[in-house]
Amino acid sequence: MYHSWEYCNAIQQTLDDPIRLLLVESGGSVIACTYLERSKEGKTKDLYSPYGFGGFYASGTDVGLERAYESIISFFRRNEVTTLYLMGHPILGNGLSQAVSHRTSFSLDLDLGTDELLAKMRPNYRNEIRRLEEATDHELLFGNESLASSLMDLYYETLDRVGASSSYFFSRETLLELSSRDNCLLIGVSKEDNIMAVLMVLYTPDCAEYFINASDEQGRSYTKLLLWEATKSLIQMKVKTFHLGGGSSEGDHLEAFKRRFGGRKHSIPIWKEVLNQNVYGEICKSFGVAPSDNGYFPAYWKSN
Repeated sequence: MYHSWEYCNAIQQTLDDPIRLLLVESGGSVIACTYLERSKEGKTKDLYSPYGFGGFYASGTDVGLERAYESIISFFRRNEVTTLYLMGHPILGNGLSQAVSHRTSFSLDLDLGTDELLAKMRPNYRNEIRRLEEATDHELLFGNESLASSLMDLYYETLDRVGASSSYFFSRETLLELSSRDNCLLIGVSKEDNIMAVLMVLYTPDCAEYFINASDEQGRSYTKLLLWEATKSLIQMKVKTFHLGGGSSEGDHLEAFKRRFGGRKHSIPIWKEVLNQNVYGEICKSFGVAPSDNGYFPAYWKSN
C-alpha cells in the first residue's frame, strides 16, 4: 500500500518536495522504500521517512537482501547522498540486517477472531467497549462518501486541540483522495445528528493500518469503540493483520493506549547510515556538534 504510486500521489498533495519511490530486486529478494530529501544549508543530501510513509519493506534471503542493499547504497552514493534515516515497517518484511531496533508498535492478529481478541484486551477496555455497544444514545456510521467531509473538519480540529506537530498534517486534497479509494475504511459515530468522531483505516488483504482518528472533545471517548468496530469489519473482509502503530515517542500515553488492546508487540526498525563521512564530519564540525550527539541523527539537524 505505502509503496504504490497511488498512495504516494495522494501524500504528494501535502508535500512540497517530491516523493521518491525506490524498488530493488535481487535473487527473489526485494527492498522497497519511499523517502524525501532535505539539505542542510545546501551542503548535504539527507534522505528520510516522514510521517505517513509506513516504512521500507525488505524481504528475502540473507544473500539476496545483501545484494539488494549493496545496489541501493551504490545508487545513493552515485547521487551524492550524505545520510539515510529511513524507518521500516515492523510487520511486512523487516529483514534488513543493517536496520536497528527503534520504537515499539502493536498489531492485532485478525485470524484469532473477535472472542479471542476481546479476551486478550485489558478488562477495562473490554468493559468500556461492551458498555458503548449496548448504549442507545449514539449511532455508528459507515460509508466513505458521507463521512469524508466530517473527517477533514474533525481532523484539523483535532490537530489544533492537541497542539500536534506539523509533521502530522495532511492536506484536504490528500485526505479526500485517500478516503475515495477502495482500500479505505471510514467509521464514524454521531449523537443527535452531530458527527463527533471518524476513524480512517487503510488496508490490503495482508495488513490494515490505523491511519487517522479525528474527533471533537466529546467524540474522544468513542475511540476504543471505533477501533473495535474497524477490527470487526476487517475480520469480515478477511484482512490478516491490523497494525495499530505505536506512540509519538517510546513509552508515551499513546503507546500505552495501543498496548492495552492486547495485541502483538513489534519493534519498528530504523535504517540510518552515513554514506559520505567527509561531508558529514565537516557539517557536524561547522555546527559544533559531535558526529554522534546523544543519538540524534543526522547530528547537525539537532541545531534546527
